[in-house]
Amino acid sequence: ESREWLIHQDKGWLVGQCPGDGRALLHAAGKLGRVCLFKAGQVHRGDDVLDLLTELNQIKPVWIELGLQTIHERTAAYIRRGYPLSVFETAVRNLRERGIEVIVHTILGLPGESEEDILATMEYLNHRDIQGIKLQLLHVLKGTDLAQEYLEGKFHVYEREEYLNLLIDCLEYLDPSIVIHRMTGDGPEKLLIAPLWASRKREVLNLLHHEMKVRNSWQGKQLQ
Repeated sequence: ESREWLIHQDKGWLVGQCPGDGRALLHAAGKLGRVCLFKAGQVHRGDDVLDLLTELNQIKPVWIELGLQTIHERTAAYIRRGYPLSVFETAVRNLRERGIEVIVHTILGLPGESEEDILATMEYLNHRDIQGIKLQLLHVLKGTDLAQEYLEGKFHVYEREEYLNLLIDCLEYLDPSIVIHRMTGDGPEKLLIAPLWASRKREVLNLLHHEMKVRNSWQGKQLQ
């Protein structure tokens, strides 16, 4: 089975097949400033993939982003994540045993999840050997099953102030050693149904910085 990998530098993409084009990827990595590899769902099994990542990591820093989204199995089934939490844990262990840094992608505002559920995901990640996290606001995009359920009124999306309060809470409960790689997101303008305020990303980040100053807030505050 071939596996597609993407190596990204600035706005350019190099596309190859693994393991067949593994040598080509290693050669290309030597010319790039850093390497980000996606589609890492197979790292819980398969020494060929792990061997390639280890070699790449010896040439230039490699970060693997794992799409956890949530620790709650009921939500994982709803969004069709496609694997149980144990697979994520094995993937993290396999990567860290080889010295490869791990970034975890999470989604805030998934249907059916309370603030307590989201903070439980943050607490769980505090005890995993991860180096970075992306906190992604849920986007409802045209042409998806999620969009249909949203239009039918089956779940609520955050207002901007609600999201900022939740985001600050997440940051306060996150271990300060975990690097924050994202705190919101701006969905494709032509596809975004809700929340529309998310398209004003700079405004959201400016408000976040202001609210954190007002609240005298910082990452890990609630852990002290």
